[in-house]
Amino acid sequence: MEKILTVSIAAYNVYNYLNETLTPFLGVKGNDRLEVLIIDDGATDGTLELALEYQEKYPNVFRVIHKENGGWGSTVTTGILNATGKYFKLLDGDDYYNKDELERLLDQLETCDYDMVITPFLRFYDNSDRIDYVKNPLFEVSSPRQIELNELPIKPYCMEMYSLAFKTNLIQQNQVQITEHCFYTDTEFVLKACNQAETVMFLDKPIYYYRRASSGQSMSLDGLEKHYME
Repeated sequence: MEKILTVSIAAYNVYNYLNETLTPFLGVKGNDRLEVLIIDDGATDGTLELALEYQEKYPNVFRVIHKENGGWGSTVTTGILNATGKYFKLLDGDDYYNKDELERLLDQLETCDYDMVITPFLRFYDNSDRIDYVKNPLFEVSSPRQIELNELPIKPYCMEMYSLAFKTNLIQQNQVQITEHCFYTDTEFVLKACNQAETVMFLDKPIYYYRRASSGQSMSLDGLEKHYME
């Protein structure tokens, strides 16, 4: 079956989270439409071994790619180069997708021909029950007609990678590559990929669950202090 969506997972020392990250894909109806690339970035905590177990059990869904450590940006570049799905979307190895909304997204993407698809996402916190619903204000201009990217009021809002999916051939043909061994390269990915898109579709489906401020995360307070000058 043709792969509709490639999900590229940055997996570096996420053994404690990886089951939570990968399990939702197994509950998706028609998950053979998915290509889930688990990009092992030289993990040392058993991440690779666990990922290989999923690949062995579910080879039609998961594919493991092992590489030397190069940072988050290098996993994105590796994912782009190896993707075969019609659309391409990112997922960090300590986050996860809502399986029901992912299934609905797959149904939409089968007939979609837009360069970029934007969805809301949920942000949750390890140390509390707080959950934030993050909805792009650009949803207000959503329309069934084709929307040109230059029509959108981009200036008041910076889009985040958690919300975005791109046509795979668009970012492959334009050779989108992300800097290695550098922090906060998610913004670099958004800017480079969005720069290739001309048309966009909005779907009011919160697919991505973004874990905020877990211990060791670059976006935690300790991580921000550590990497501020890097």
